[in-house]
Amino acid sequence: EIKERLIERRLSRGEVFLERLGRQGIAEVVAGPQATPRLANHYQLSVASALPGLIADDLLADRESPVAPMLAILLADMWDTAKARCYEHPTFDDDLYHEFRSRGLSLDDFLGRQLATLHGKLPEAVDSGLALDLLARHTTPLGTAEQLTLADLVQTYQHRQDVLPDLLQECRDLYLLVDASRNQPDQPAASRLMHDTLAPHVRKRFDESDAPGQRARRILESRAVDWGGGKVGEPLDRADLRTIEVGTKGSRALSLDEKRLLLASRKLAQRQQRNRRLLLTTLALLFLILTVIAVRTTLYPGVLKAMARQAGAPVFVTALNQRVEAFEVTNQRYRWCYNAGKCSEPARQLGSYYEEGAMRNPVTGINVWQAAEFCSWIGRRLPYLDEWQRIATNDGDSPWPWGELDPNPEVANLCFADCEEFVGSPDEVGSHPAGSLQGINDIIGNVAEWTATSFDEYWQQGEDWSGDDPAAVPQQVAIVGGSYYFTPYEQMVTSRTSSAPADDVGFRCFEP
Repeated sequence: EIKERLIERRLSRGEVFLERLGRQGIAEVVAGPQATPRLANHYQLSVASALPGLIADDLLADRESPVAPMLAILLADMWDTAKARCYEHPTFDDDLYHEFRSRGLSLDDFLGRQLATLHGKLPEAVDSGLALDLLARHTTPLGTAEQLTLADLVQTYQHRQDVLPDLLQECRDLYLLVDASRNQPDQPAASRLMHDTLAPHVRKRFDESDAPGQRARRILESRAVDWGGGKVGEPLDRADLRTIEVGTKGSRALSLDEKRLLLASRKLAQRQQRNRRLLLTTLALLFLILTVIAVRTTLYPGVLKAMARQAGAPVFVTALNQRVEAFEVTNQRYRWCYNAGKCSEPARQLGSYYEEGAMRNPVTGINVWQAAEFCSWIGRRLPYLDEWQRIATNDGDSPWPWGELDPNPEVANLCFADCEEFVGSPDEVGSHPAGSLQGINDIIGNVAEWTATSFDEYWQQGEDWSGDDPAAVPQQVAIVGGSYYFTPYEQMVTSRTSSAPADDVGFRCFEP
């Protein structure tokens, strides 16, 4: 912090390396709170006579580590414990120190706190396991601190140069790593774990970690043995391969043998993926063939029921106590009925049934019996004339379903200009929501719709037809709603021979 302030103010400066505390210096720090009457009176701390020398010998056992940070950690924790035991007269005695010594001078708590602080600055490096891998790389198999040159680290973490410099600096700032070459300018830059006694705690956390980098490292170290020295072993399964691919950013770079293992495993996974795709394609084709056979021969009624449910999926709307389909039946829905063998084809020369881009257009080119067959297949029926009239006039309250507003292209697909040329065409169902009644679309316009109500030769309304007896189909049937051929003020209820399909007549279904 002092150096940063000097740089900000452009002040002249020089650096002097401070030698680490020796035995006498450590002893003076430990006994310091009782060294003078003023300090003794303030802290009320008693320090066992042999304790300063004992602590000094333990800290100096690691000849390369900095002493001051370790001493600060130890004394702060001992002070808190001594005060908790006796607030009035805290004591540093042999028993207290041996308690800290037996659990590693409280370094596990220190390590946990520092890693939490590091997470606040470099969260990805901690979450991926990279930070723990870097610290573990600074330990030996004997559980002591290891010194590594910067060149070693750059080689070991060549795939993480995006974060390695910042990670090393943060670990130094948190006293997890120390710069082992600060007082040796002729030596290559190096780093070292803060103290030998920290190494077992790092190794324990590393071995127990469930971070992606550590999971990947455990798999690699157990499986790469079979690939050592140019040998070829078993590739990884898909789960282990995925674990390693996710964890590589949190672990050291792969060795040559580990790379060979990973490459072979990826090739195997690609072959398996191709085989799975081929199998799925074959099964899908087989399923399609069986489905066509089942539908055409009606061997599987469950398939037909599913298709009927799909064809009957459009939303029902309850209006004026009637359950009505919200849209006119589309080409797509009618195709499902035909594919199920329950409906016959529309007349080929009429409508848009064979146009792939018109599946949401209303189906046309069918007669009243075909319309009734479709509704019956999905458990519904054609509407009666009086039912349609109630909806078209909002139960007699309005001249139009949408109210008093004069017809316009926003509310209905009717002929508003050049009507003698008949240049219009059906729109996709639901294209004029502004003209709907409580969610029922295209009651007026788009295509006219078949009903199950007969008309006699004098244009008088006759009886309603049940729709389930072909012999009882009326000769003349009411068609309602007008189509894109109609002007807004033409008669919206007309009649047509029931067997005569037209390219502007479709239908919708009502609930029985």
